Order: sequence, then C-alpha cells, then structure tokens
Amino acid sequence: MFASILGFAAREREGLNFTRLMYLTFLSRAQGIEYLDELVENSLLVYDINTKKFKITEKGRRFFQIVEELEKMAGFRRSPNDI
Repeated sequence: MFASILGFAAREREGLNFTRLMYLTFLSRAQGIEYLDELVENSLLVYDINTKKFKITEKGRRFFQIVEELEKMAGFRRSPNDI
C-alpha cells in the first residue's frame, strides 16, 4: 500500500489532497491517516499546509523506484488500476 500511495503522489506534480488519495487507493479514512502518518514520519511524503496536499519527496521517489525494480525482478504484475 505504501508503494501505491507513493506512486499516485509521484504522478501529481502539484500533490494530492487527502480525499483524492483515499479515492485512488480505496482506503478508509482511518487507514489513510495511518498510512499517510507513517509516510510523512519517514520523510517519504511531505504535507504542504498551505495547499493541503501531500507531495512525494526525493527519498519517497527513490523508495518507489526500488519497490518497482524489486517487483519487476520478482515477476509481480500490478493490475491496470494500480500504479
């Protein structure tokens, strides 16, 4: 789930608001808060209080790229709705 959230955030230069992220990832409000808190705490996402949007950090981009490489090596295929 962390990689999916980061993937959606990576696609959006302006960032994504909480509601849009929950819609894209099919998470409940409680689940979304839990995942986003963890991602922000680990500096993979940053929350812009002025725009009220989550943006991926450089560390988050590197993490997402590593996950994609591991998935490719393992032969893991994401569904078309996933990142």
